[in-house]
Amino acid sequence: PLIAKKNPKIPMSKMMTVLGAKWREFSANNPFKGASATACPPLKGKVQKILHWMWGEPPLPAEPPLGPDGKPINPLTKPPLKGHPEREFFVKWAGLSYWHCSWVSELQLELYHTVMYRNYQRKNDMDEPPPYDYGSGEEELNNEKRKSKDPQYAAMEERFYRYGIKPEWMVIHRVLNHSNLEGFLEEFADISKEDQIKKLHDLLGPHMLRRLKADVFKNMPAKTELIVRVELSPMQK
Repeated sequence: PLIAKKNPKIPMSKMMTVLGAKWREFSANNPFKGASATACPPLKGKVQKILHWMWGEPPLPAEPPLGPDGKPINPLTKPPLKGHPEREFFVKWAGLSYWHCSWVSELQLELYHTVMYRNYQRKNDMDEPPPYDYGSGEEELNNEKRKSKDPQYAAMEERFYRYGIKPEWMVIHRVLNHSNLEGFLEEFADISKEDQIKKLHDLLGPHMLRRLKADVFKNMPAKTELIVRVELSPMQK
């Protein structure tokens, strides 16, 4: 109330958002917690949007202090309880393709993208994680059949597709179109150096998939070759 009285032109909702972020930042970097306190790690880039969230594993309890003899103090007391689980968010990074989507903690998102985090909170249920996106009806049935036959597709489903990422968003043409295409064509217009070829292989490697039919269809029978010999026609002679 005192801060609101001194700043009457600032909306209360915006003020509470800023105060909450500052408090979380102070809690994460509090110098009075001792050497065990760890600062919130910075994000690797700017978050473009939030795709999904889930509950993470609760932090492990702190170890009891040791006495002069090297043994825990009060060993008969109850073991400390685990901490409360925190939310983890699956995010899309600005300027990077969907191949680079990764998980960040709730604290990181609230500190470095407060407005985005608050908007997501208002629009989504923060008590229960959203259901996975497996499609609907015939699409879901086809996905289940494909996962049973194709382990590579099952791995992509586990890592990307069930969080709302479409397979067509992962293809190489879309990835290049959403990056600096002119710079890419200029850099690799004339490939003559070995390090240039290696860089191109590293760039395109995650988008290339080479498999044998036997890797996808485990019950494929052995190949049968049937040679039928015929005589040449008069015109062929």
